[in-house]
Formats: sequence, C-alpha cells, structure tokens
Amino acid sequence: MSGADGQRPDGRESLPSALAGADRLLARDAEGRLVDLPEILSGEDRRCHPEDLDHMSRLHNRDRPALARAWVEACRRPGVPTEAAGWVRIDDDWAYRRFDYCNLLDDDRFGVVLVGVTALEPEVVAPHERPSPRTQPTARWSILRIGPLGRIQRAEGTLVELYGRTAEELVGANGLDLVHPDDHELLLDAWADVVEHGTPGRALRQRVVSSDGGMTWVLASIGRPDPDGSVTIHDLDITAQLAAEDALRASEERFRHLASDLPIGVFVSDADGWFEFLNEPCRTLVHGSNCFDEFLDASRHDWPQVWAAAADAGQSELTLRTDDDRLVRVRCQRPLPDGTVCGVIEDVTTSTRWREEASTDGLTGLANRSEVSKEIGRRISAGIGCSVAFIDLDDFKRVNDQHGHDEGDRVLIRVGDALRGMIRDGDLAGRWGGDEFILLVSELPPDAQSDLRRRVDASMATCGAGGAGGASVGFTSLIDHDDVRSVIDRADRAMYADKRRADRPDAGVVPPG
Repeated sequence: MSGADGQRPDGRESLPSALAGADRLLARDAEGRLVDLPEILSGEDRRCHPEDLDHMSRLHNRDRPALARAWVEACRRPGVPTEAAGWVRIDDDWAYRRFDYCNLLDDDRFGVVLVGVTALEPEVVAPHERPSPRTQPTARWSILRIGPLGRIQRAEGTLVELYGRTAEELVGANGLDLVHPDDHELLLDAWADVVEHGTPGRALRQRVVSSDGGMTWVLASIGRPDPDGSVTIHDLDITAQLAAEDALRASEERFRHLASDLPIGVFVSDADGWFEFLNEPCRTLVHGSNCFDEFLDASRHDWPQVWAAAADAGQSELTLRTDDDRLVRVRCQRPLPDGTVCGVIEDVTTSTRWREEASTDGLTGLANRSEVSKEIGRRISAGIGCSVAFIDLDDFKRVNDQHGHDEGDRVLIRVGDALRGMIRDGDLAGRWGGDEFILLVSELPPDAQSDLRRRVDASMATCGAGGAGGASVGFTSLIDHDDVRSVIDRADRAMYADKRRADRPDAGVVPPG
C-alpha cells in the first residue's frame, strides 16, 4: 500500500484525510456492491479480504445500525466523509474496525463510493465489550432494486426475517406491496422527488408488512436513480430504536408531569448552566432567566462551582446569592453522560434569616448565648482544641445610670463591632448576656492569652462612654470529657480573678480541671 519512500500512493493525496490515512481502501457502487478500485489509486493493494466481501453480514448486530446510517448519510451527501466503527467477525474471532465512507460517484476520477478501513486496537474501544465469537447478528435489513414501474429487480439481506419471503419470491413483486398502506403516499412522494431531481432522497421512516401480517418499522433510504429510472432502496429495521424512543418520551412525559405538580423548583440544565427544562415554581424563582448566570451574583458564585461539586461528590448542595440579594439553595445530582444536570432549587432567604435570628444576638449581631453553647458543645464532641475568653465590661452599670439605656445599647453595639474585628476565620464572638461576652479562638499559649487580654481591655475602653472603663477577661481551654457548663464556670471564675487582680500579668487564667 505504501511507496518505497514510505508515503501513500499519489492517488490518495486528493482524498479526505480519513481516507488518505486508512489501512486499506475499498470501492463500492451505489448499491453497496464491491467493485474494482479506480485506476487513479493504482498503488493500492487490490487483494480481496474475506471481511470485505459482504458489506453488512459480518458486522456485529449492535454495530450494524451505526454503519448503515453512516453509509446512508454518505450516499445523501456526495463528497462529505462519514464514519462509524464496529466489530467485524473474521472466522471465529472478532476485530474492531473503523469505516470511513465518501461518496465520489459524481467525481469523474473515481465514480464510486470509497470506503477506508482502519484497524483499531481493542483498548481504545470504550465502552464496547468484546463480543463472543459465537455471537450471531440478528439485525434485519435489505437492499431492494426497484424498476421504474415499481417491480423488484433484485433483493438481498435478511429478507425472510423482514418480509417473510425469499429473494426469489420478491423478485418481480410490486415493491409497494411490502409497505403498509398508510405509508404509500409518503413513499411515493419521496420516490417522485428522487426521480424528478435525480439526487438521493431523504431517509424516511415507514412500516413494512411481512407475509404473515407482521409489521416492522424501517428506516428507508432511496438512492440516486439510474438512467433507466430504477432506484435502490435500503431498509433497516428500527423497531427496537423506536420502542426505546417511545419509552424515553413516556419517561420524559412522566417526569414533566410529576415536576409540574411539585411545589419546589425543578430544573434540568447543561454543563454551562443553560436551562433545558424548568417547572413553573422554578421559572418563577429565576424570574424567567434562561441560565444560572443571569440571576446569580457572579462575583460570589457561579454555575461551574455547582456543576463541579456535583461531578466530584456525586451530588451537591450549595446556597447561592442572587443578583437581587436573595439566597437560593441548589441541590444537584451527578451529571448525566450527556452533561446535563437534574436538580431542585428553592428560595431560602426567609428561612435563613429566621435561623440567623434564632442564633444571633439582636442588639450586637454576635452569636447569642444558645449559639455559643452549641459551638462549645460541637468543639468538645469533635475534639477541637479551643481557648475560651470570658469578657465582662468594667463599670458598665455607671453608663446606664448616668447616660441612660440608649447610650448603654450604643456602647454594647460598639463592643460587638470591636470583638468581631478581633477574630479570625473559624473563631466565634458571642454575647453571653448583659455586658458579658465570649470569644472562642484557636488554642492559645499563656503569653498569647495575656496579649489578647490587653488588646481586649484597651479596645473595650475605647468603646465606653461616661464611667465605662476597660474589661476583665478570663481564659480556659477545652479538655476531654468536658461539658459546656464546666467550661463556662472555669472561664467565669478566671474572669472574676482577673477583675480582682487586674494588676497581675498572670491574672485571669484558670487552668482546666
């Protein structure tokens, strides 16, 4: 097949790349019969391989439809290469081949349909499973040559399985008699269009009738008419395919019916976040947007974050902020093979606000007593090391007595802002009650505790008004088998020790236990 210099024969240079690089080339006529290669491909190997003799019979059953569609598509689009791959039975074994078709019937240099055959290694085939050598093809197909008056001139294929008749019984019969009466008009219109324009007709779905009255759906493709007006029709059984399509449509209809009645938003979107399906609650929630990016606050969250989380973990649940400052919770399952994602979406702005209010001090915006207790309990259960700072404002009662409770509230708000500014991610600032506050921070050594105590004292002094001074601070740490009450009691005692002995550098530290 290759020249002395290792290059392909010159005749291949004018062919599409898939054919130019194929392991070998075959030539077939418009009816699929094997013919001699054109002289322009004089350097080609002209030996006939057994697998080349019959275009379809050696293909594995599941691969025949793909090969048939590629052949039909090539016949309909002269000069445009098509390809398909499949298992080919060779003696008692199977080999995987790629077939590249190119219809060059109108090309004066070639005048045939060229087929490039390329061997593929089994390891590159996925998700195909190597078939057993004993597997027998059962796909039903036929090639019928129909004369200008509708009489069958030649027939080949699985004729008995498809029509209940042999080739001898079909030759001379009226081809229209094989077609269901309700499809006669469709076939005749397509036939007339082919004859009138002299070009291959479109593929159409029609029903053929067996001699026992059975009916089969086929994909019929009418080839280019010959000078005498005869045409070749390829029939491929697509009954199973149509049944699968019907089942899929029924499944989709059930999904849409169920989704339309749900009070929660249901959607299907592609990998880029464009909606392919929305039920009415979801359509209302997204305000008629066509994709996630149109209503999400892109500066904080985007759809790829949701998609990637679902792909990595098998499912995802994220609360995202919309461009009009609403909070929506999106729950998705792992993306389907086609890249689409099914999920639900709901507006959680109100419920989130309720939860925040239930865990937040209404005056300072810090965590409230209940939330602080829960967080201490969570860290004890998880064995997370933690330092607890109990803070009490000094002389705060004088602020309320001399300036009123409104001024006292303003002082507490400033204290909350100051404490919030002292903590890092993962820490927690809370109001225990009245003028008492708590910080949960990463476990600190004694010198760091003393430094934090001085910072808190100085910061609280700047928040005071009138008689308010700084603050007393007591520290403790979490230990095994601890509980919330014992932790708070230790920190409270340390705070009172600091209040009594504020002039001592180690005051305010009570060891655990």
